[in-house]
Amino acid sequence: MGDALGQPSEIDFTWNELCKCAITVGRHRDDVLKYGPFSSFELVWRLSMVFANLREDPTGSLVPTDAFTNLDRTEKGAVSFFLGNCFTKLVLEKLFGVPWLLHFDVYRYSLNAVLAFNRRPDFVGLDARHQWAVAEAKGHSWGMDRHTMEGAKRQTRSLRRIDGQYPALRTAVGVWFSGTGTTAKIWDPHGYDDDAQDFPIDMDRFLRLYYEPLIVHTELLQTQARPQGQTGKLRRSIEVQAFDAQLFVDDDIVTSYAREVPLGQILIAAKTNVQDSILEVMAFLDEAPDARATADTPDKLHLLVDKNRFSDIGEAADGVTVALGPAWRAENMRRNPADRSG
Repeated sequence: MGDALGQPSEIDFTWNELCKCAITVGRHRDDVLKYGPFSSFELVWRLSMVFANLREDPTGSLVPTDAFTNLDRTEKGAVSFFLGNCFTKLVLEKLFGVPWLLHFDVYRYSLNAVLAFNRRPDFVGLDARHQWAVAEAKGHSWGMDRHTMEGAKRQTRSLRRIDGQYPALRTAVGVWFSGTGTTAKIWDPHGYDDDAQDFPIDMDRFLRLYYEPLIVHTELLQTQARPQGQTGKLRRSIEVQAFDAQLFVDDDIVTSYAREVPLGQILIAAKTNVQDSILEVMAFLDEAPDARATADTPDKLHLLVDKNRFSDIGEAADGVTVALGPAWRAENMRRNPADRSG
């Protein structure tokens, strides 16, 4: 992406957006969420990982809590791994417009694919213009060395085509706590390795796997649709018990899932306007390298990146929203967990 991401910059986001990423970031098949009425335990666990280990500083930057700094090395590693996944989801959805992100293994298990280096990326993603992305997430407590990022980059290059398309984005995202807050390093390696393999993915199966934990395992199907927000859009919701939070999913997604209507019909828009998709601009540049020399295409990429850095993914294309109550207000989240009010 060149200069569009070549300089240090900031991404502006809310606790609601981060918690949405914590709840929706692609999960492995054996996660706790599959256990029916006990699924709320995993939602609580995911939100508690954010609540217990992150806080705002007076400038609004995100820093570790005392609870995190007092963990032992192994515990910090586990928390950092989870937060690395959350922030990768945030970067992919907010910066690149990729709302559907699924753990590669969730889909791959039935294909028995053998990939280059016997390594595989963490995530496969999809945007609203049916452009595919490949992502590898790395989360460390302090610092992110070049060797780790090089390894992450190699993992993204082990896939050649997805559903017959070359991914518009391959990105390695390394996340760590720095002296000024939470920092992400984003590498976007171009191309694929000589022994990379194609990945025959089915878009509708992919989307059903994304929504299954949010619709089936949370028992959202048993709830009533109600008008929500200023638009009055019909949504279904569940309370995340003990965590002052609600999960909302658009009713048309829930009902389409229940009726086994192909979700791509209602979720994936026609490819009509290249300006609406960073990934489509990137795919265009990849297919027509001469476009890089034109005056407007690099500027278009700059504008899209800058716009997305301050966009709100609370009501994005995936139709999933997380609403937080007073326990998550800024003044409360600037305290360490033990000092926060309920």
